[in-house]
Amino acid sequence: MGSIPISKEHGLNPALAKCPRCGQDNGEILLLGRSNQYECGDCKAKYVGYAGSDRLHGCPKCGNKQYHTIIKNWVTDKDGPIVGNLCKECETELTTFENEVKAGGVRWQCAACKSSGIIKAGTPYAVHLRTEVKDVDWDKTGIELTAEQCPRCRGEVV
Repeated sequence: MGSIPISKEHGLNPALAKCPRCGQDNGEILLLGRSNQYECGDCKAKYVGYAGSDRLHGCPKCGNKQYHTIIKNWVTDKDGPIVGNLCKECETELTTFENEVKAGGVRWQCAACKSSGIIKAGTPYAVHLRTEVKDVDWDKTGIELTAEQCPRCRGEVV
């Protein structure tokens, strides 16, 4: 296990991590030390790491191990929320979604508002989509809805 580069100005530089999905505190205490904020050259994700850690582990979102740019040196929690792991609530919800998709549900995302969700397994719409729509990786991507099809854009409770 590696060591934490200590900041001469901020010491261990503790920060509370936020869930990358919902933005709430996830219960993790991060010891940032002398860390930097990076931006991935491929997916543009922003993440915190130590000098050289991007080459070792890669981007946490897409896995890219090249083309990272330091956008801020010596990050502290005063610079804004520091993203950590998923909170327990989001982990549970995503596990429920995965199980629903495995049972025949349909994962969807709206092209207009970027909201997403699951159409429950066994519903007529899920059965229709699974039998009629071709060339879809149901387990990973699902389908893209238009604003007219999206429940959130139509003002329905989601």
